[in-house]
Amino acid sequence: MTCVVVGLGACGPEADVFLRKAMTQLAHHPAWRVLHSSRVYRNPAWGAPLPFDFRNAAMLLEAHGSPAGVLRNLLTIENRLGRVRSIRYGKRSLDLDLLWSEGQPVASDFLTLPHPRLTQRAFALVPLIEVLDQAQISVPLEYRRAAAQTRRQERLFLHSLSLSTDFAGAVEH
Repeated sequence: MTCVVVGLGACGPEADVFLRKAMTQLAHHPAWRVLHSSRVYRNPAWGAPLPFDFRNAAMLLEAHGSPAGVLRNLLTIENRLGRVRSIRYGKRSLDLDLLWSEGQPVASDFLTLPHPRLTQRAFALVPLIEVLDQAQISVPLEYRRAAAQTRRQERLFLHSLSLSTDFAGAVEH
């Protein structure tokens, strides 16, 4: 088993609905156990102007199998929930990213860990740091520095949706 951090993102009028659906799928996956969930953050669209703010959160999972297997399962969940990949930085109903895995870095054509743009994005770093802190897992100093710097550049706010308490009962299988 290995610990991984999954970043969850959604944009659009039903962003909160898609985040809840994704959290439910992650919490009930037979090969995973949810250890911690971050609070939900909102921020203006990154990369392209959109009429809706993004919602972002992170979950720390204990996963059976390889990080590549986790990513394949995340892509399946995205597809099951209607994710359509059209515009790179455009509106999306759901985005599940494998951000971090304990142990050695991973570099392949299919997967790079830690996520290659992690230190450039407060909307991913802040929730990731939150779940690692909850689990008392050491957070690299470069992540904390990058989060402080990028958070000043991005307008990142706590959102009223609280997924971490909603899924407290789904943590144990």
